[in-house]
Amino acid sequence: MLTNSASANLAMSKFVHHFRGPTPFQNRSYPFDGPSTNISGRSPVRYYPPYSRLAHKLLTPCGCCSDESNMAKSYGRIMSQFEVISKRPELAVHVKTIIIQSPVSKSAMGNGFLDSICRTLQLSGNLISLTCTVADIMPNVIRSLIADKQKLTEFRIFAGLSMSEAERLLHIASLPSPTSSTVPLGHSGPELKQLSLDSPTRSVLSVLPTWVKSLKDSLQCLSISSSVDLTPSFLDSILSQLSNIKSLSIQNCTFISHADILRLTKHHFTTLESLTLTVHRNANENTDLSWPKLVSLKHLTINIPRAGMTTSKFESTVRAVLSVTSHSALESITFRNTSSKKPSIVLGSGGEASSGRALGPSVIEWVVRAHKSSLKKFNIINFKMGQDLVEQICKECKELRQLALNLDISSHQLSTILSRAPKLATLIDTQTTSGHGGENSNLTVHDVTRLFVENATTLTTIITSARTWTVSMSSYSAAKRFTD
Repeated sequence: MLTNSASANLAMSKFVHHFRGPTPFQNRSYPFDGPSTNISGRSPVRYYPPYSRLAHKLLTPCGCCSDESNMAKSYGRIMSQFEVISKRPELAVHVKTIIIQSPVSKSAMGNGFLDSICRTLQLSGNLISLTCTVADIMPNVIRSLIADKQKLTEFRIFAGLSMSEAERLLHIASLPSPTSSTVPLGHSGPELKQLSLDSPTRSVLSVLPTWVKSLKDSLQCLSISSSVDLTPSFLDSILSQLSNIKSLSIQNCTFISHADILRLTKHHFTTLESLTLTVHRNANENTDLSWPKLVSLKHLTINIPRAGMTTSKFESTVRAVLSVTSHSALESITFRNTSSKKPSIVLGSGGEASSGRALGPSVIEWVVRAHKSSLKKFNIINFKMGQDLVEQICKECKELRQLALNLDISSHQLSTILSRAPKLATLIDTQTTSGHGGENSNLTVHDVTRLFVENATTLTTIITSARTWTVSMSSYSAAKRFTD
């Protein structure tokens, strides 16, 4: 006979749903619908009615592989969604999002897969969002954007382009019709709201001021990452053309420090709502009077560089950066350690910082003290948190909805800590261990069930590196009947 506790666990397990999905903090499509697995059958309308999202991505090996095998046996081969669209042009009207993030093999190119992608891009007149981060096919992708894309608002690409390819980007501001032979910059085109450039070359940067000038009335989000050619003067010439920017992300650019970003932000965007930057090891670690007070800032992400610095200098530098938020009401903050795959250690408030790089407890305590009334998301990636600091976050941040950290804590202790966060809905485990088929979290099914059963009734989602667990509100009602 089951005890009340065992009965509650059994009841909860019936309602806890889980599925494998991509790593957290990446763009995530729906884990196992047609678009995310990039598989289509003989009758696409039957399997994936709208065809609104097409994706070619690297996925964690999962149970859907058997479905792919069954399709191959039933229909002779597996067709990509792009091939389906190219053969069924009438379906292209439904395509709203295209994501290409997985490398395309030479054999796939030879089999016409690249041609299918290009054909799909030409046919998709209602395209809203385009992401392509695969270097080998970028020239083909740029050349394929010849049809009028009036609805295109989100554009992210790998920008390692030549000058002739970079000049084609100017056309994105005013794409011509297929019959047009010229592309006047004054021509009405799509109003891009989000623009992301990964690893832009000097050629792309040279045309960027002209490009963003044509987008100055619509562009709200600008992201530039991993550039070795971007300089403060170049960045100034780009930002000076924009006036409506709400989100700015400048990451891992060799010659751009956090001090440069903050100084230019004061000159151009004092009403920023979202900011992502990388702490530079050679920049002044003290607060600069030329830095702004970003009173409208709601979301802040601070990346830690790969090159090292002492713990004390890093801690003082981060606190200097945080000073620009002293007059704002932050809703989300993210600290991401990019120095190595092995997490650094953050000791509790009673300990001392370890040697090497560590995010000292005073930084976390400052954030909690300054923004505890407004913080809804607290993400600490690739750091190990002391139990007392986690407890402090949950206890004092009463509006906390999402918590992401390395869960190197027993499920019983974690359950006790999380009970102090009355509105916590999403828990993300950033800790991974090597496992079959990829990376897996240390959390077991039993651990997840315990967390759902024993915690506040607002907790509905637990995300790990390879699996997402969700629970419906009826789960809590069923568990409560067993425990009352």
